[in-house]
Amino acid sequence: MWQRPGRRRHGPRLLAPEELTDAAVFAERAGPNGVLAGARIADALAGGTGWGEVWAFGDPGAIRSLCWFGGTLIPVGVEGGDIAALAARLRSRGRGCASIVGEAGVALELWAALETHWPAPRSIRHDQPLMAIGTRGSVEPDPLVRLAALAEIESVLPAAVAMFTEELGFSPLRDGPGYRQRVTDLLARGFTYIRTEPPAGHAPPASAGRADAPVLFKTDLGAVIGANAQIHGV
Repeated sequence: MWQRPGRRRHGPRLLAPEELTDAAVFAERAGPNGVLAGARIADALAGGTGWGEVWAFGDPGAIRSLCWFGGTLIPVGVEGGDIAALAARLRSRGRGCASIVGEAGVALELWAALETHWPAPRSIRHDQPLMAIGTRGSVEPDPLVRLAALAEIESVLPAAVAMFTEELGFSPLRDGPGYRQRVTDLLARGFTYIRTEPPAGHAPPASAGRADAPVLFKTDLGAVIGANAQIHGV
């Protein structure tokens, strides 16, 4: 979105494709709050099929904040008057999204400006901690948690559906095949870890690699950019 010289741009601008690399770098440098948006931008750079747009405040080469707008709305570094400007832009689009994810103060201020224009939410989470660790944990890792294979989709999917349903109160399968495809994509990318049937002593489980092994534990690297990863779907 361009403007005539001398006129001040108040709202966010849609980034051109050639600016997405700068946007991914900005998100990665934002730390834990930038991982989710950064991963979406990185996927777009890699030619991913998911729909989304990146809006930013600041001139080309000098991004000061940004927002991923797709199935999820993810502001990164947005503060002050830029929150109101972003809300105004969102109202002008005339559509909602599945969720708003970000720092509580920003997400709640955005929602306050959008709630009379967007559909009613299923829930508002005022306190949902985002925890970060950058060193080796003090708890010894479970040696029986392993990378899941794509062939194990029929075992992993029920565990993923159960996690989603218990957290949000409805099955993700009710809206069609999209959730199954998401689980499949994570498996194909090597982003899903599982533990299967009870071990005998400390030996690897006999079910390792079996497509029908019952899943006792599952988690995903739901968003990855650079050296940062966000753990989802536990």
